[in-house]
This record gives sequence, C-alpha cells and structure tokens, in this order.
Amino acid sequence: MAEGRSLRIFAVCFLVVWILFVLYPQPYNLFKSVYRLFNHPVNPQAEGVQLLAKEVADMDLSEAESFILKSIPYDHDWNVYGMPWYFPKAEEVFTRGRGDCKSRFIITASVFENLDIPYHLHLSSTHVWIDYEGRKETTRENKEIALLLADEEKAEWRVPKVDWEHTKNSFVRSFWGNMPTPKKIMLLEGSVIFLLLNLLSVVILDKKPEMI
Repeated sequence: MAEGRSLRIFAVCFLVVWILFVLYPQPYNLFKSVYRLFNHPVNPQAEGVQLLAKEVADMDLSEAESFILKSIPYDHDWNVYGMPWYFPKAEEVFTRGRGDCKSRFIITASVFENLDIPYHLHLSSTHVWIDYEGRKETTRENKEIALLLADEEKAEWRVPKVDWEHTKNSFVRSFWGNMPTPKKIMLLEGSVIFLLLNLLSVVILDKKPEMI
C-alpha cells in the first residue's frame, strides 16, 4: 500500500515540476519577476527613458502618459519574452520595443522619475498601472479594484472589488490563448503522465480510487 501512496506523491511532485519547467525553462525568471513587482526596477537614466522624457517634458501629465504608452505597443509576455508572466527592466522593454501593462508601467514610471513627477503604483488582480495627481479613473484603472497602492514611502494592501468574469477571461486570454502550441502540447503530455501514474497507484492500492 505504501508503494501506491508514494507513487501518488511522486505524481503530484512530477506535475508541479513539469508545469514549472514548461512555463519557465529558467525558473529564476519567475522569482525575479515577483521580486521586481514589489521592488520595481525603475531607471530614470536609461537612454530610452531620457529620450522620452525630452519628448514629453512640455506636455501635461495625461498627454505625456498617452505618448509614452503609444511608444510601447501592447503585447503579451508569451509573445515578447516566451513566458506567461514576466516583469522586465526598462532596458529590456526598449530592446523588445513592446510589452504588456508591466512593461508600460516601468517605462512610464521611469520617465516620471526622470522629470521628478510624483506617482503611485496601482496593482489589481490582472493589471498594473501608474497613478498621479489629477489622473482620471477608468473601469479597469481605479482604486476600488486595486489590490495594492504603493509609492516610494509606503505600500497599502487592500481588499479590492473584483470583477470575476473579467479576471477569468483575462487570465484565460493571456495565459492559455497566447501560449505557443508546443507549450500547450507539453502541458497536456504532462497531465496524461500524471493521470497514468495515478491509475497505476490505484492498481497498487487494490483498485481503490481515492482522490489526491
């Protein structure tokens, strides 16, 4: 019986490791991204940031933000970095020339710091954006849905208002919808192996199907 239980534990460990390495062949990128989310790598001295700062120096803040966002076309991390979720440095964003909300946030924040403009980081379950004095809130960018409000001095965690339908659709679209086909196949292969190992454990346990 012990062999069957050990096989189930092995199956779970196998599936976790398989998923991690399919999504992140270099797992360090995941841990690095989590660190950067809370210690965002703003670089007001990056060459591209300095050029953008000169372009927007005489604009009002909303015009400046729009100009910066247009300079970084939106694209998903799967397409840009080959990972489902990645928080880049400013230099990486300029190298790729495009990115999602994290990329656009880090460039906007870097430009604002270059121009000594105060700002806040706002984080929801599906989005990261910049906030500043006088900025108009939108359906997807407002304090009610923010999980985290942060500036250079403090961070405030909050219980947000969550649009579960939007959150689900956003995760499905960004995670699965943009995942390269070979990655999808590998995930399915790992799931099949996981199921086969569980079936084998059932046989060892006198065919008593117990859920893990």
